[in-house]
Amino acid sequence: MTLALERPQKTKYTQIREKLSYLVIDIDAHTQEFHPAFWDYLELVGSTEIVDRFQSN
Repeated sequence: MTLALERPQKTKYTQIREKLSYLVIDIDAHTQEFHPAFWDYLELVGSTEIVDRFQSN
């Protein structure tokens, strides 16, 4: 007896990703785990004032 396995349908994400020519990085809330590095980087590319504004919210 032979079983025919159906290929799963591609997800909407996969279909969109295949059309892109660049990498997509999902960072939803992942910066919460790396606040010190994030604040240092934000200060480097922005300013101390911007870091203070983000931290006060």
